[in-house]
Amino acid sequence: MPIVLMPIKAQFAETILKSKTKEWELRRKAPRIPTPFRVLLVVSGTGGQIWGEFTCDKVCQFVPKEARNVIDKCGITMREFYEYLGGAGHMNFLHVSNPKDYSNGKREENLPNISQFGYSRTPQTWLYIRDKVVTA
Repeated sequence: MPIVLMPIKAQFAETILKSKTKEWELRRKAPRIPTPFRVLLVVSGTGGQIWGEFTCDKVCQFVPKEARNVIDKCGITMREFYEYLGGAGHMNFLHVSNPKDYSNGKREENLPNISQFGYSRTPQTWLYIRDKVVTA
């Protein structure tokens, strides 16, 4: 299964990995690979630690009017959605399934790190990872 390395804010990682209440991850641009694919979550500002993963089993593209039905499942308000949209004509929604929390009881420095993929800093949007195995 293809793997994508994706940065995320801590609050959204929590709602995906711990409370499991976030069903969709919102992105301006979606990875251009067939679903399903694995998404490794790198929490911004943590030195590249990978806190967990989920499987993206579908990607949907919505214009703002259509997005109203799924915004509440993204963990944001409509106001936050429009601020993030920034005039774009559409947004991509990655469906979150099978979330796995790597941080369960582990210290941050013991989590997998982006350095195992040869990266020294967190990507701005996302990166494709090829032929690598991630162990938590």
